[in-house]
Amino acid sequence: MEINAAAKLILYNVLQSPVLNVLTNGDCAIDLVLKGRLNIREAEGYDFTFHRIYETKQSSLIQNITINH
Repeated sequence: MEINAAAKLILYNVLQSPVLNVLTNGDCAIDLVLKGRLNIREAEGYDFTFHRIYETKQSSLIQNITINH
């Protein structure tokens, strides 16, 4: 998945993916609940921060990612 510009991506359901690759290319915000592995790569000139929250019920993983330029 590639996220560009000042996009804001919010997923309201659990994303079932063994591996999710995300390329960020701008000042983006991503809120998602993922059951699987998350790989994040930022475009040149950007960096990112994220907060990982483990949900004890069913071990779902909540990711809150903020991209900074």
